[in-house]
Parts: sequence; C-alpha cells; structure tokens
Amino acid sequence: MKNSMILKTVAIVAVIAMTLPAMAQGGRGQGGGGFGGRQGMMMGPGGGGIGMLVNRPDVQTELKLTDDQKKKLEAISQKSRDDRRAMMEEMRGGGGDRDAIMEKMRTMQTAQDKAINEVLTPDQKKRVSELAVQMAGSRYAMTPEGQKALGITSEQKSKLEELQRKQQEAMQGMFERMRNGEMDREEMQSTMQKATKVMDEEIAKVLTAEQKTKLEELKGKPFKFAEMPRGGGGG
Repeated sequence: MKNSMILKTVAIVAVIAMTLPAMAQGGRGQGGGGFGGRQGMMMGPGGGGIGMLVNRPDVQTELKLTDDQKKKLEAISQKSRDDRRAMMEEMRGGGGDRDAIMEKMRTMQTAQDKAINEVLTPDQKKRVSELAVQMAGSRYAMTPEGQKALGITSEQKSKLEELQRKQQEAMQGMFERMRNGEMDREEMQSTMQKATKVMDEEIAKVLTAEQKTKLEELKGKPFKFAEMPRGGGGG
C-alpha cells in the first residue's frame, strides 16, 4: 500500500515535470509586463514558478518589495501550497487523471499569477518578467509569449515540439526505471538536471542569431540568483 502511494506520487511528479517546458514563465504582457497563467512554471536556480520567484529573498530585494507586499505575497503563496496539498491528497485517493491534473494546475497557476500581479507595481512586473526570462533561458522560446516575442517560425515551432516530445519520452522512461527500482531519487535528480541542460542546448540550436540577441534583450539587466537551499523560496 505504501509503495503504491509512493508510485502514484511519482506519477504526479512525472506529469508536472513533463509540462514544465510548455509552462515556462512568460514575458511581458500589456500594461507593464505581467505573466500569463499557463507560463507560471519553469525550472532554474531554485526552481518553481512566479510565486517561488517573487518569494525568493534575493528577488524581493531586487524588486524593492515593501513589507506589506511581502505579507500579501506570502498569503498568496500559502494558499497555493494548500491548494497543491489538496490536489495531491485527491490523487492519493485515486481521483483524477493526467489531463485533469494538468488542467487543474493551469487553473491554479492562472489564479496565483493574477493575484501576484495585482500586488506588484508596473515597474516590479517588468523587472520580475525580465528575471523570469533570465531564469528560463532558452526555454523561454517554448512559451507562447516567448515564441511571439522572438518571432519563432512554423518550422522552428515544429522543431521545438519535437524536442519537447523527446523530452517527455525520456521523462517517461526515467520514471519507469524508478518505478522498477532501477533508479533512486538522487539519480533521478541528477538525470533531470542533465536533461534540462541538454534541452537548453538543443533549443538554442533552433534559434537564429537575431533571436538569441532578442532573448538577451528581454532578460534586462543581468541578475545573479543566489543559491537557494532545497525547499527555499515559496509558491
């Protein structure tokens, strides 16, 4: 029973991990640059989405958040954690399928992003958008906003979709190995980190020199993210 619960949790994580490239944080929106709901999740230093990004101490300092803003963001983050915990409990109880999980994640992310954007000033939205692009790196080209901003062609989209398909297959194979006891947690984390690096390199190969230049412009002023302990940040 315990093993079954662990495997079900692993399956949930697999679904979440496979959706990451398509849900990498987006760039500028109208009115100062906010975030699109579906683009709330991504991998990078510290991991997480917009909620985890704005709750990082180093990012909060960069954004010059007020104490009142920090309190509001923490409350939003706590609600998000509670919602995710409830979703995990539902899955452990045998409810929902992959499509249902993904749709629920998108809905939750959209609500969280909207609430966060209401707390930030236009200048803060613009800067956090730049920081998100910095953290996403080449994976920004996998998002609808990124593809529009970079002028991704239909041929390039097809290549990016193929890369994502291959990544999903690799993830499925990895979790199959874990389920069969052929890989432990540390090996899985190491493999995921290597896969992320390879994915970044392959995406970069698809972009033109002009698109790479534009990507650098969207990052704004360079920012060095501090090393975060596991479980650090919020969201």
